[in-house]
Amino acid sequence: MKWDGQTSAVVGSAVVTIATVVGTAIALGMMIQAGLGEINSDVRELRSRIDNVESSLRAEIRNVESSLRTEIRNVESSLRTEIDGIEGRLRNIEVSVTRIEFDLFEIGPEPAQTP
Repeated sequence: MKWDGQTSAVVGSAVVTIATVVGTAIALGMMIQAGLGEINSDVRELRSRIDNVESSLRAEIRNVESSLRTEIRNVESSLRTEIDGIEGRLRNIEVSVTRIEFDLFEIGPEPAQTP
């Protein structure tokens, strides 16, 4: 087969076009691969940051829970002390009322019943 100049030019142009397309596809594939590598690296870094934040938040929550428990124990203790003081004052008042009743009306406490 004899090729003239025009046929050679068309074939050469087609070969160059195909080579350019293949080269571009390879370059594009390499760019995509590099981009995916960067994305994966960014995702790993983001996961690491999220883990650190989550760990910090959990530690903070434990600290707050501990502080609240301590505060609740302190409040309960204070309330128990107040209640005990009020109960003591009520017993004193009851003793005083009993004495007043006895002094005024000669009414004494009821004797304990023996079984």
